[in-house]
Amino acid sequence: MIVDDIFVALQGRSIRLNGPATIQELRSLESFLDIKLHAFFFDLFSKFNGFDAYDHRSQICIGSTDDLISRSKTMKKLDGERTYAIGDILIDSDFIMCSLENDSTPVFLLHEEKQLAANINEFFERLISGAFDFV
Repeated sequence: MIVDDIFVALQGRSIRLNGPATIQELRSLESFLDIKLHAFFFDLFSKFNGFDAYDHRSQICIGSTDDLISRSKTMKKLDGERTYAIGDILIDSDFIMCSLENDSTPVFLLHEEKQLAANINEFFERLISGAFDFV
């Protein structure tokens, strides 16, 4: 899935999205975390800077660049990759974790230690398809 498809599909689910992140916000994120964003994440945040509100069906919220910075202490290494809280579920009940430098690493819940998807593309495909919906 490409970012434009994700953007359209999320809007189709009536998820309110923030406007795009600025280049300065993206560079600040990279500098603060001492990383180089993978092109997928750079494009994603350039299209929309996280969700403006929770997805009512899945109770998932993808955070903005500021949210990622504020949650940086939740960083966890998984198979040598630094993973960060890119979002949360059930209003901070658990955090959705993935690498921001690699788009092919697993997406998982921090506390439950449950894999949600094999990679970020599969995560968004599952979110859009309703695989995480409660209702």
